[in-house]
Amino acid sequence: DQPAFGAPYEIKSFPGGPTIAIIGITTHYIPIWERKANIEGLSFQDAFEATKKYVKLVRSRHNPDLVVVAYHGGFECDLDTFEPYIEDTGENQGSKMLKEIEGIDVLLTSHQHRTIAKKVGDTLVLQPTYNGKGFGKVDCHFRKTNGVWKKTESEISVITDVVGESDPALGEILEDIELATQEYLDIPIGIVQDDDLLITDLFQARLKKHKIVTLINKVQIESTGAMISATSLGNSATGFSKEITIRNVLSTYVYPNTLVVIEIDGKRLKMALEQNAQYFDLADGKIVFNSRFSYPKNEHYNYDMFDGIEYTIDVGKPYGERIVSLSYQGRPVKDHHVFTLALNNYRASGGGEFPMYRGQRVVKEINDDIAELVIEYIRKNKNIRVDDPNNIRVIIGAN
Repeated sequence: DQPAFGAPYEIKSFPGGPTIAIIGITTHYIPIWERKANIEGLSFQDAFEATKKYVKLVRSRHNPDLVVVAYHGGFECDLDTFEPYIEDTGENQGSKMLKEIEGIDVLLTSHQHRTIAKKVGDTLVLQPTYNGKGFGKVDCHFRKTNGVWKKTESEISVITDVVGESDPALGEILEDIELATQEYLDIPIGIVQDDDLLITDLFQARLKKHKIVTLINKVQIESTGAMISATSLGNSATGFSKEITIRNVLSTYVYPNTLVVIEIDGKRLKMALEQNAQYFDLADGKIVFNSRFSYPKNEHYNYDMFDGIEYTIDVGKPYGERIVSLSYQGRPVKDHHVFTLALNNYRASGGGEFPMYRGQRVVKEINDDIAELVIEYIRKNKNIRVDDPNNIRVIIGAN
């Protein structure tokens, strides 16, 4: 029941000043996406319950003047209305912490890559953007009254317009590493024969399934022997220039996912496709992406595109009724038909609101990163040409 790394909390006492308790918490959703080998022997306690336990403990045992919870997790509800805006899987429990745990003065969060700096009730809430684009700052002022330190005022902000010189000593240490990294990323590994694998519009790349998606699915099928493959594009993805470099691959497939092959029947396959079909919406008669995939955070990577099957999405129909045709090798897919499906380990575990995958029989696991598999495929084949199977149609009505 003890933390695997360090102490569950620290008490910081300032000479002649207040006492601060800092509690460290991480999401217990980690086993959903992490390789089992990396977390062997570890158990992950419910983040909400652990926070509740340690806030109560430090308050009673140490009586600090300020309690800070540093939580690697985000929010499952709107912070103004507390209306849920994502499925409550337990991955993000910040809203529940704010609503149900007394005694948190500052809640430092992360994981969702959002920019948040606000006061919710009596709690200062911070999430300092992502990719090193900024940092969060919390200023708390105290005054001692009758022997007791009281917080009198506070300020919270996310600072992105940082002006200053980089540390020359640190730059000298990192210079050789940075140079070697950039040289590695620019190693050429292949050629795009038709020079048609750059992505210029990410929405169109999803709406009309860019050839780069077909290529990744082809690699996944060849690497696993699966009948069907599914993959997605990240929130940002570059595609490949005519001369393909390692940088091209890593800026197109940006996540350290591995491959899993599951057995799935036609009924669950269609459920998965219906979930993906929610990515699209209609605005003024035109197909657009559903705003739920951009708020509260960008989650465009939760729209998967498949190869090995042919299907049609009718955006004009209600959720759950949008897959109007589905076939495998020219034959309609029935509920009882059984397939093998290659997809990344995060999705195979149900991540991204795909519970229909959870608990399905695992046929095979490939423990190499998918990006590495793509790199090796390109190195082996050198000259890359991708045929467009036109296997996904996204329509409105009879169009």
